[in-house]
Amino acid sequence: MSFRWQMISIATACALAFILIYTQPEPDGSRHAAPESVAAQAQQRATLEATRASQFVTHDRQLRERQEQLRAAEADLAAKAQAGAKMLASRQIFQQAKGAAWLQLITTNHPRYLALRAVAAKAPGGVTPCTICDGKSYLSGCVLCDQHHGKCPSCQGTGRTVNHNYCPVCVGSGKCFGCSGIGRMLCPFCDDGMIDVRRPPPATTIPIE
Repeated sequence: MSFRWQMISIATACALAFILIYTQPEPDGSRHAAPESVAAQAQQRATLEATRASQFVTHDRQLRERQEQLRAAEADLAAKAQAGAKMLASRQIFQQAKGAAWLQLITTNHPRYLALRAVAAKAPGGVTPCTICDGKSYLSGCVLCDQHHGKCPSCQGTGRTVNHNYCPVCVGSGKCFGCSGIGRMLCPFCDDGMIDVRRPPPATTIPIE
């Protein structure tokens, strides 16, 4: 073989070796990456890790906020239950305090009530429209709340005691239990605007439930 052909063979072998070395895949299936590509990949990984860290912090904060809300809700329910346990005893105070006004309401309208019952006794079905109330079961005012404003007579509508606990009379609603906050009591003589002979006479004390 001539010297010329020897040189050509050597050059060819070198070219093949270069191709094999610099085009051989890496273990992860990638080829030799340029420095710029490596830097870009590193930046992408850093961005992804930062995003995941931020998401973790946000999720942890939301979880703690939810736990705090649940604890607050549980404490609120416990406080209402504590006030509810005292409700009947607390309302009895106002039942007695306003007992005279209630009894006056009953005795004043008693003759009319008896007359209406007599009419109802002769009517088909034993009922007749009530004329003591507005015909829809409501009186013109309330004997419990002052000036018929519908506010709880104990907390005056705040729903709280002076110690910021739930009011045991209204259990936090702020509404008068005698008129449910509308300033007009349900008529104790009728049922849905009708005098019914099967209905018992009105109670001589203010209902507290």
